[in-house]
Amino acid sequence: RPVPYQDILFKEYIKITGDELSMRKFLGLTLNSSWGSIRCKIIGNHTALTLKLGGHVLDYLLDTGASYLTIDDEHADEMILSGQAVDLHENLQLEIANGELVDARKILIKRIVVEDVVVENVTAVSTRNNPKLLGMSFLNKFRSWKISEDGGWLRYKR
Repeated sequence: RPVPYQDILFKEYIKITGDELSMRKFLGLTLNSSWGSIRCKIIGNHTALTLKLGGHVLDYLLDTGASYLTIDDEHADEMILSGQAVDLHENLQLEIANGELVDARKILIKRIVVEDVVVENVTAVSTRNNPKLLGMSFLNKFRSWKISEDGGWLRYKR
């Protein structure tokens, strides 16, 4: 529990920045709940996360309407060859937002890193020329999750 002057400093910092996690780390405090936080980016009107995925650092748009994380075929092949992903040998057709059907194959990505959070064994689909979407196959790896009202944070429970 912070001492009184830390309590005042903490509340003022939160009012100014909205960044509770950084302030708690600065004060050496642990979060009083089991919620973790990951900083998001706002790209246009979309919320995105920066992922370390198979040696690449990429921005992925959060898309709760997407069943899977999407990855392009070339990157998927690279990850499979290096042992960072497994081809599940399942081909499927996906309907994208505009109603078009696209051919895809399922893969299993062994490890994704977002800030200091490691998420393992995420089912993904690889296609040609797809947007980088972070769908429910990633988000469902958390017991619970929510996006902050301003879109700046992904809050999660493991």
